[in-house]
Amino acid sequence: MGSESRQRLVLIGNGMAGVRVVEEVLKLAPRQFAITILSEEDRPSYNRILLSSVLQGKQTLHSIGIHPFQWYVDHGIELRLGEEATRIDPVAQKVYTDKGELAYDKLVIATGSEPFVLPVPGVEKEGVFVFRTIRDCERLTEWSTRYQKAAVIGGGLLGLEAAQGLAHLGVDVSVIHLSDRIMERQLDETAARLLKQSLESKGIHFLLQKQTAEISGEERVTGLLFHDGTTLSADFVVMAAGVQPNIAIAKESNIPTKRGIVVDDRLRTDVSGVYAVGECAEHNGISYGLVAPLYEQAKVLARELCGLPGLYYNGTVLATQLKISGVNVFSAGETTCSGTCTVLKTLNEITGQYKKLLFKEDCLAGAVLFGNTRQSDQLLQLIRANTPLSDDEKTQLLTEDGTAFERELASLPASHLICNCNAVSKGDIMSAMAAGQHTIAQIKAGTKAASSCGGCEVRVAAMLESFKHGQLQATVDIAERKPLCPCTSLTEQQVAQSIAEKRLVVFSDMSEKLGWKNKNGCRVCREVSAYYAGLFFPGGAPKERNGKQENDGSYTITLPHIAGRLSTDQLKQFALMAEELQVPRIDFSARNQVQLKGLTEKQLPYVFEQLDMPPAVLAGKRLQVAIDDSHYNWPEGRHLAERLLDLFNCVPFPAETEVCVTLAARRHELAAIRLSRSPLNWEVAIGSELFCSNDSVEGTFQLVCALLQYFRQSAQYSENIHAWLVRKGAVHVREVVFDAAC
Repeated sequence: MGSESRQRLVLIGNGMAGVRVVEEVLKLAPRQFAITILSEEDRPSYNRILLSSVLQGKQTLHSIGIHPFQWYVDHGIELRLGEEATRIDPVAQKVYTDKGELAYDKLVIATGSEPFVLPVPGVEKEGVFVFRTIRDCERLTEWSTRYQKAAVIGGGLLGLEAAQGLAHLGVDVSVIHLSDRIMERQLDETAARLLKQSLESKGIHFLLQKQTAEISGEERVTGLLFHDGTTLSADFVVMAAGVQPNIAIAKESNIPTKRGIVVDDRLRTDVSGVYAVGECAEHNGISYGLVAPLYEQAKVLARELCGLPGLYYNGTVLATQLKISGVNVFSAGETTCSGTCTVLKTLNEITGQYKKLLFKEDCLAGAVLFGNTRQSDQLLQLIRANTPLSDDEKTQLLTEDGTAFERELASLPASHLICNCNAVSKGDIMSAMAAGQHTIAQIKAGTKAASSCGGCEVRVAAMLESFKHGQLQATVDIAERKPLCPCTSLTEQQVAQSIAEKRLVVFSDMSEKLGWKNKNGCRVCREVSAYYAGLFFPGGAPKERNGKQENDGSYTITLPHIAGRLSTDQLKQFALMAEELQVPRIDFSARNQVQLKGLTEKQLPYVFEQLDMPPAVLAGKRLQVAIDDSHYNWPEGRHLAERLLDLFNCVPFPAETEVCVTLAARRHELAAIRLSRSPLNWEVAIGSELFCSNDSVEGTFQLVCALLQYFRQSAQYSENIHAWLVRKGAVHVREVVFDAAC
């Protein structure tokens, strides 16, 4: 395809997000676009996240480069360095720069963010720096050879990493922070205290609850004056009090903005043909400044640009890992308790190790680690999976020392993510090692694992070491042979097969005939066997009480209705019943299901009779059905949701699964399956991935029923639908579902 017949794709910004979009586009359609990149900086792309590592002496300016000039040449990309885009004309489809203009068919704004500079007197003086670019890094390094005292304003992630870098260069550093603790957005009081103590031992000073009033000096900085009247002498100042999305060109061009450039789930702005990605974009009210979400956005946007819809950006669970040598800090998800939650903590003041786990609705919602962060990968994936955990599993997470990854490396599935920034799985790295990539540098170059923030380099190294000693060669065999639990040597698949073939519907019969070591079994094997017995023999399998017994002996009943919505009659019925039975609490679950709490065992039969609920149900998880709050008055969608709820109510599933019906192509907060009605057809998405589409609501209903039934029949117990789809393969699942639905 000649360049004159290709679409013109223009990117404003040559940073990590913009370049990743180009990389993804080149993978999908290498000759679809004539690509031009505008960059204000005078050098090719580099990893901005690792600038602090350059200051600390762990990286060089050369090593943090992403692509050299030749890469742009090899891919036919026109790279315009030192050229600033100033205005966009969406009608004429032109971008105006400080050196001219150029036309586009599709335009991506990837301008990133800019440092927040405190609006105080003296910011214009010589010796006031920000820390955002290679040029900033070079200037700070040069000043560190001439001056000895620095003040870093900002005790967040960037400020602390900059402070450590300056300390490494021999500078006497003081960190000034407005809050009463450092990294208050990511850490609780205990972790922040331990971190402060650790950094103080490295020679960094802290002035907390200090508000800068003025930067002192004549032409050059000599110190800081604070609002409380105290002062600090300093030879130079680094502003690291945060960043703000760079949206100047969007505002100038009348492209809708809030804090960032407003985009939808496909990274589209409100202006046709114009997109935004990375730190300058605002999705569902959030502008992201970490690597992983930017790369997730880039993958979605690349498919959209290439005319391959099906991916949606759903937001990202944020995780933070401090890049300071000898200081191990990790934070992910929620770190403070809001609403009903359970918190588990462990603290060892002698070793300086701290762990805090926050659970909501039995799911891990947040974690803070200090001192030992080897468990960070496991915890982050549990937060993202939103999988309910038993009390024993929660306790085990608290007591785990983080060495499970190394011990259980061989049994981890190929889909297990090793590098969260670049979504590189264990299978990807295994393939690279099998192809001859046997060093960290080779794995970085071949898969991009450990090439962004560097937090997963320890895990990659562990994989290389295990591979070197032959411990990963039989990965699949080991995983397939893993026993269900300590009570038996049989795998889950073998147990399920035996239940089906020998009609073992009662646990005591199964444990006896299959030679259980512990005839009473454990929680794992009792739950798994009950689930498979109900799956294969629903008429004869034992049933469990339709309700959850709490630790105090009372019962909680989850009422059957479309999640988040009650009719007037339902509301009256529930309220009258609660009043009649003197139920102390009516709550909503995380999935907006109404729950009656505090019921006695004697009250249960009456509740079941009044609500037309079965008193006992087959063992297993349940399907939740929701309809988007803003579209409940949409009869077609509501009818579809009600049909699914009626059909699958009280039917056991291998894992908690939610279906959300919506008019918008956007993600429901916890939905595993989304049914969205577009102007053209119905789309069925699993997570953010388009699974299939259909022209009619009836056809969609049949497809979803077939999908759910195949999931029930072939998933392992506790395996969520996302993991199941990866394991079975999307192509295979589509074939089975289409055959069953037709």
